[in-house]
Amino acid sequence: MRIKIKYILYLVVAVVAIALITNFTLLSHANSSKYLAVGDSAPNYAFQLDNGTYSSISNYYGKPVLLWFVATWCSSCAQGNEVVANDLGFFEQHGVKVVELEQYDDLGSQGMPISQFISEYGNNNTYVQGGIAGYNMTVAYNTPPTFQLDIYYLISPTGKILYVGEGIANNNTYVQGGVAGYNMTVAYNTPPTFQLDIYYLISPTGKILYVGEGIANGVGNLENLILKDGL
Repeated sequence: MRIKIKYILYLVVAVVAIALITNFTLLSHANSSKYLAVGDSAPNYAFQLDNGTYSSISNYYGKPVLLWFVATWCSSCAQGNEVVANDLGFFEQHGVKVVELEQYDDLGSQGMPISQFISEYGNNNTYVQGGIAGYNMTVAYNTPPTFQLDIYYLISPTGKILYVGEGIANNNTYVQGGVAGYNMTVAYNTPPTFQLDIYYLISPTGKILYVGEGIANGVGNLENLILKDGL
């Protein structure tokens, strides 16, 4: 019995040591990384396209590229696909290639495949090229520990970063933004299980018509309700 306990203790110590080493390595990588800035050269990583082949940033030299990193369960990313799809004429006219990459492991949550994500929310366009970024590429372009769900880079034909932004749909002027206070947040999003993405459809008389979570998953429901109630 003592021998078994001894081996169990050794095993526990080994597991803890491995966990500490792994965390130290990840934190060291994060602390040594920095956000890419305008004027930097875009790191030339390879990534897998949604057709199973591989490409890299250098393959796009000679033309401007919008390199966009998303999570396929992210509602703002879904909205971004709608915005980009509406502006495809502009990108095509100026020869800007749009490459949309699912970040490594979809940032820890399960979403739909990137090809389906682009097709479903991007009006079935075939101009946006989808793919999957590996761990190193995700870390290089989206520095931990504060990963952004939706970050994009405009890269010049020579591979230089011209612009960096977060939330590609943020340029639309129809959606009105604001900040809710504590009491309003608690009233509309009851703790302790706060939802990251909750929405209400409210009638002209102030009555709640619909409550949902994940607006990217419920746009169709909202459209049907608006048409049904004649809002």
